[in-house]
Amino acid sequence: DKLLGGLLASGFDEGSCLSRYQSVLYRKNSLHKPSPYLISKLRKYEDLHRRCGPYTESYNRTLKKLETQYMKNSSTGDCNYIVWLRLNGLGNRIITMYDKLFYKDEYQGFLEKVPWLVLRSDQYFVPHLFLLESFKQEINRMFPDKETIFHHLGRYLLHPSNQVWGLITRFYESYLAKADKRLGLQIRIFDPKANPSKKVTDQLLACIRQEKLLPQLDNNNKTTLAVASPSKNQTTKAVLVASLYSVYYEYLKNMYWLKPSADGEIVGVYQPSHEEIQQFGDNMHNAKALAEIYLLGLCDVVVTSSWSTFGYVAHGLAGLRPWILFMDHGDGFPDQPCKQAMTMEPCFQFPPTFDWLTHKVSDTAAFDPHVMPCEDVYHGVKLIDPS
Repeated sequence: DKLLGGLLASGFDEGSCLSRYQSVLYRKNSLHKPSPYLISKLRKYEDLHRRCGPYTESYNRTLKKLETQYMKNSSTGDCNYIVWLRLNGLGNRIITMYDKLFYKDEYQGFLEKVPWLVLRSDQYFVPHLFLLESFKQEINRMFPDKETIFHHLGRYLLHPSNQVWGLITRFYESYLAKADKRLGLQIRIFDPKANPSKKVTDQLLACIRQEKLLPQLDNNNKTTLAVASPSKNQTTKAVLVASLYSVYYEYLKNMYWLKPSADGEIVGVYQPSHEEIQQFGDNMHNAKALAEIYLLGLCDVVVTSSWSTFGYVAHGLAGLRPWILFMDHGDGFPDQPCKQAMTMEPCFQFPPTFDWLTHKVSDTAAFDPHVMPCEDVYHGVKLIDPS
């Protein structure tokens, strides 16, 4: 179903954006279906863009008011505009596209009269909308399953350009397509001094062993003969490593090259790129990053790094609950190497702690059963379905 259960509209020029309708050929069918109400709202949203988009009559009229500064007491019609200023790396830029709504409830009437609103953000603040009665009922109708908001909106919004789609499909067909299972490992190091590669490698291997994500090695060479004469039932597993550094890829590749697995499973390890440093504003760097996010989203199981919005987008697209690899963020490495997330929703890492109604500091996660603390960010919150 190339329209993803009605999530996507038909009628687009397929050649102008190949990924829009071809992604279904690479992804597994989602277990989560969009609600009819969400589909109807998306079609209305598209109609609004046709009426109000760039260079339409309404857009030109409203822009002229902005340029001449004659905004006071002027009618805005049915077209209001958000100017979105993105921040930081690609993961943050993607994650903040999803929620251009506002959560200071007492000011909603005022905001409706503002034709141009500038928003500067790198956060996914959907969880906080559940604290606002003016949004809560509408969101409940659009998303009966609260844990699918990012998943549905990601598949609706994120369609890589033809150039990036070529990076994705060529790598997938070359290295991942023929594997029986695909494991994605996303390793993001924010502080290399606090997270030396040896310690991170040990943490990663401990997670893999603990959760049995990869087969054990045959240290006694008992499977050497079996490997030399492979059976028809021999399985293969492809490991995709997404990291700025090559050290983790090299370690895993050598580990499964120098020794066979104990159960005879063939493990291949692959890494699309290792840029060494994050390069802000470099389009080719961002193209590679988006390709790796998307490739992670095509895996069967995903391990992501704590605090990483890059990882949030990847597992959200895949519709998977990731294994979160814990890093040292200033308080040392935790004893537990990794933990599976309770939900596939991203973390709202910096929720406001000031209640605008009571004018007191508040605990966001205590206000609504759909909101819980994040596993990887102690002061963050995320969505969960209480059922």
